[in-house]
Formats: sequence, C-alpha cells, structure tokens
Amino acid sequence: MKNRIQILDGFRALSIISVLLFHFFSRWTPPLTSVSYYPYGSQYYRWFQYGGVGVQFFFMISGFVIYFTLETTDAFKTFWIKRFIRLFPAMVFASILTFAVCAVFDRGFLFDQSHSIRNFLGSLTFISPAAFQYLHVNFSYLNGSYWSLWPEVEFYLFSISFLLRPV
Repeated sequence: MKNRIQILDGFRALSIISVLLFHFFSRWTPPLTSVSYYPYGSQYYRWFQYGGVGVQFFFMISGFVIYFTLETTDAFKTFWIKRFIRLFPAMVFASILTFAVCAVFDRGFLFDQSHSIRNFLGSLTFISPAAFQYLHVNFSYLNGSYWSLWPEVEFYLFSISFLLRPV
C-alpha cells in the first residue's frame, strides 16, 4: 500500500508482542485466576502484567488507520467490500481451525465453548454474543480471542454515523 505509515506497523507489532507475552506469562496466574495454569507459576506476572494494555493501544492505532482509509477511499461501498474481503475469509478459516482442533484435541472440554456449532456459526457474524441476548438467541464466542472483532465492528458503526451526520 503506497500510503502506509510504517511507524504504525512498528507500534502494532509492539502491541501484539506485549499481548502475547501477557498471555504466555501472566494471563492464567494469580491474581487473575485462583490457581496458576503455568508450570512456572506466577513468577513472571509482575513483568508482563500490563501487557493487556497492548490491546487498547492496538485498537487506537487501528482506529486511526481505519479512519485514514475511510478518508482516502473513493466510495464508502468500496471500503465495506474491501473490509469484508479482508476479514471474512480469515474469520472463516480461524473459526474452522478452532472448531476442528478443539473437536480433535480438547477431549476434556477445557474450551467447551469451542465445541458448539451454534458458537461456530455465531462467530461468523462478527457480532458480540451480548447483542443477540435481546433476541433471546444465546451463543458465546467460539474462543475468548474472538471478542476482539466486536470493537472493530462498533468502530465501523460509529464511523458510519459520523460520516452520515448532517453538516
């Protein structure tokens, strides 16, 4: 892409690395859980306890980039088509992979939400399960990481309302 801002790619990488380190060393240890699920216990918790802030940092960067893209796109419809083509195949692939891996390897149902076909189909909507509760349709995220697409959808809705507001 010719209009790419390279420093933002570096910031994205830092935010992703901080989240990965948080999940690898701190997420499943006390005080966040009652017992540590890691063989090394919680000895690294204090080093990586704020790695989750990388999520918010990533969303701030993405918000800027998405808005920048909206500003430079010829037609609003083109923007939506490109976003769908970019996100939907990845979501389908990730959902199939998560569902299949859990069906084959998660015999103890550690990730019980990943075994439900309802959650699999719900993951393809890009919509928070909480939004469906008003319709009395209950499903959960296929996996805990799938929640991160909902803020992106919310941002798009906010962008639409901002761009379509009377001037």
